[in-house]
Amino acid sequence: MPTLLTLLLLVVALPLCGFAILLALGKRLGDPLGGYVGTGFSFAGFAAAVAAMAAWISSSYGFGYGVGPLVRSFAWLPIGEHAGQRVPGFLDFTIYVDSFTVVMLAMVTLISAVVHLYSLRYLRGDARTPIYFGRLSLFGFSMTGLLLSGTLLQLLVFWELVGLCSYLLIGYWNERRDARMAATKAFLTNRVGDVGFIIGLCLLVSFVGNTTLPDLWVMLSPTHQTAMSNGLLTLIGCLLFCGAIGKSAQFPLHTWLPDAMAGPTPVSALIHAATMVAAGVFLLIRIDPILTADARLFVVVIGAITIAIGSLCAIAQRDLKQALAFSTMAQLGYMVLGVGVGSRDGAGFHLLTHAFFKALLFLAAGVVIYGMHHKSRLEHYGGLFRRMPVTAIAFAIGALAMSATPYFSGYYSKELIVAHAAAWSQLAADSGRSGLWSLALWVPVIGAYLTPFYLTRLWMLTFTGRPRDLEAFEEAHEPGMLSFPLVVLSGLAVVSGFDWFPVRSMVDSSAVETRAQVSALTGPASPVNPLEHDWPSRVHLSMPDVETDTAPTSTEAGDDRVEAGAAQAAHLTHWAWLAGIIAGVVIYARGFALTERLARLSVLSAPREWLRHRMYFDDLYRWVFVGAARLAGRLIDRLDRRVIDGLIDRLALAYAALGRVTASADDLIVDGVVRGVSSGVLTSGLGVGQTQGGRVRVYVASAVLMLALTVIGTVAWAVLR
Repeated sequence: MPTLLTLLLLVVALPLCGFAILLALGKRLGDPLGGYVGTGFSFAGFAAAVAAMAAWISSSYGFGYGVGPLVRSFAWLPIGEHAGQRVPGFLDFTIYVDSFTVVMLAMVTLISAVVHLYSLRYLRGDARTPIYFGRLSLFGFSMTGLLLSGTLLQLLVFWELVGLCSYLLIGYWNERRDARMAATKAFLTNRVGDVGFIIGLCLLVSFVGNTTLPDLWVMLSPTHQTAMSNGLLTLIGCLLFCGAIGKSAQFPLHTWLPDAMAGPTPVSALIHAATMVAAGVFLLIRIDPILTADARLFVVVIGAITIAIGSLCAIAQRDLKQALAFSTMAQLGYMVLGVGVGSRDGAGFHLLTHAFFKALLFLAAGVVIYGMHHKSRLEHYGGLFRRMPVTAIAFAIGALAMSATPYFSGYYSKELIVAHAAAWSQLAADSGRSGLWSLALWVPVIGAYLTPFYLTRLWMLTFTGRPRDLEAFEEAHEPGMLSFPLVVLSGLAVVSGFDWFPVRSMVDSSAVETRAQVSALTGPASPVNPLEHDWPSRVHLSMPDVETDTAPTSTEAGDDRVEAGAAQAAHLTHWAWLAGIIAGVVIYARGFALTERLARLSVLSAPREWLRHRMYFDDLYRWVFVGAARLAGRLIDRLDRRVIDGLIDRLALAYAALGRVTASADDLIVDGVVRGVSSGVLTSGLGVGQTQGGRVRVYVASAVLMLALTVIGTVAWAVLR
């Protein structure tokens, strides 16, 4: 029987093998054989992940479910010796596996396999199918490699591969300008966040000389670390979080996600459910133990703003996929806020349940778009329940799960985050904080009411009422091969929140395993263990400058606040799903009729346009950044033309004039002297040559002349002396 580590490595290696085969033989395989190869390797990876989960749960070694993580480290990059390095003088290459890693691997490979299967029909007849499936396989390899990364440097390598794959898949239909622009926008926006990630990583390497996660949890925990100041650690935490802001489409780097819908719908499902945006939350969960109080507050603020933006903008979008994209932003905001308020388990739980119902919603939207000849605007829909009953029911199940309807998965995970936010908000109030801190509770509560409203809006405008595009409606159909994945995901969207399903228990177990790992590193007798405080302790709630006598540091005080928070969350949001659904049904029962009449009111028309244009963030960024870049370009061009080029031109003219003067001097003086000397020599030579004619009388006359000159010279010398 293969070992656990072998199975985990297979999970990573199988999609890489699929990519390699399709890269080498894709053109020969063609369509659909290339798709079958990619899908086969994807399902093999999922089977390996399930086997690895079974082996993990039943492990009898020193690691496994509820026991401890599997950690394997190897010397990687020489960097010089620092305290706390596992191999002195080297950065490590580490495989870190806990229960959260194992269940994430199962989720990612399952969603990837379903998307592969779905794509076989969705992209049937596409001439570049092997390229598409090759990129999907590379995407799966990148994400599974990221999940097994035990160091931030390894994680960065796979992080960038995930970004590259998203660029390649969003821009898969590169003959379309909107797809090319969306891919470029996603890639560049994420690079902005990655700059912060890389700077934070460089600071870690510079000050600590270590990027291994378990070591950092001990060395840099706010209750334990002495390696750097609190301000520097806060800066590093915020910089690392910048990477998650970009990947998980958080404010202010959120604008790429709605445009990314220009790619194929199965790609959108994979990005939103299991890969790209999930990577950012996964990173944030991994660095949670080293976040200081101020860094956590920054995380809470970003998460709350993102919830507000996503929930509001989703109400007004007329494109089905873009509305779902904004819903993803809002749900990711819940996860980010959850980590900030100390609900790391809640964030991880919601990340997993969200994967199932968000993949379901996108794939159901894909069936609608495919059946309607790739029209994604809500204006073309209406009455499609009659044509697509399975899709309509599946979409409704996904919407109910995301709306936190009781007995659906989203209810259990989202309510956990809201309960912890309520406890965190209560701690802030007890500590004398400003009322603004209560927004950490009220923003997600309001979002809980908006979520069922905008999802009901989408369902009503798509599946009920009269068809608004009769020609497309008559040809609409629901392929069975596209419906099967919806059935599978519908079941998971319901049961993945139940206690007996291995999601919540695996997330909870990972906290136990992490504490065991930290205890092994700090020693059982260590007076400080940064993860031994039960939530919500002062450490996990992370209220800056809270006095000891006002912050609960005991298990009893923490339990009391959690129970009070759960009661408050239940009181505020228990019927939010029903209120949102009723409002959506009432307003959109007749399609756009009521909203169009309301839009004529001046008090509503401006907000609608504001939300429809995504709060004008794209225009703002275009004006501030693109406009500033163009202005800077024009100024530099003018400086180049008028100053630099002018100076160079004038220098060239001066050198040309100097050259002409030098040429004239050379011609008149230097060349003149040379020509004069040569002329004199030539004349003298000709004169002397006349005396050498061979005539005797000439020689005698010359001798007499020389004798006379000699006598005259001698006499003159004698007289003058």
